[in-house]
Amino acid sequence: MKIADYIMGSAATARRLQIESGMPKLRDGYSRTQELIDHIAGEGPIRTAELCSALDLTSKQVWGMLKHPLLTGKVVHERGVWSSSVGKIDAWQARLAAAEAAAAEAEAAALLSARGWTCLPPEGAR
Repeated sequence: MKIADYIMGSAATARRLQIESGMPKLRDGYSRTQELIDHIAGEGPIRTAELCSALDLTSKQVWGMLKHPLLTGKVVHERGVWSSSVGKIDAWQARLAAAEAAAAEAEAAALLSARGWTCLPPEGAR
């Protein structure tokens, strides 16, 4: 059996080879794991499903490739979100909490204003 016949015998393999042939080549020493780590660092806190769709991987592949970086501290997985460091997750959660608090405050001020109350911003917030 010729190797070309063996490789092209599977339709799924043929599709994968066709897709990979159109992709840019990775630089020497650059692995898919490093590509995942770089994507996590560039995109900030990101969920597994988003990594899967961005890099055309399954969740098993993502977890398998990030197992060692997770154990060595290169990446962090907390509350369903991947990040390159704990500080980034904390900053992201702080921004999210601040945005939620601001939205709740604006909603409360709108409700009170609609009922005739005068709402002023707190001192020092100007």
